[in-house]
Amino acid sequence: MESKAFDFNKEDFKRWAKNALLFLAPLAIIYFSYVIDNLKTSGFSVEIFAPNLLIWGALSLYFFNTALDLVRKFVKDNTK
Repeated sequence: MESKAFDFNKEDFKRWAKNALLFLAPLAIIYFSYVIDNLKTSGFSVEIFAPNLLIWGALSLYFFNTALDLVRKFVKDNTK
């Protein structure tokens, strides 16, 4: 299904949701490597799951990229 510019239909949403899941992969890798590293160095505790500044930065980039992708899909003309 094709969509005109400034129109957001079901297909656009599906593509955006798929991209949002793909954008989540690097964030998950960064977070889990952080947790695993903390497990090795300080053992198990609840504090190892608290994100540090690197994780917060990656999370903010994730939200920025998904919002930018949403705007791009809304503005783009897919009727060509």
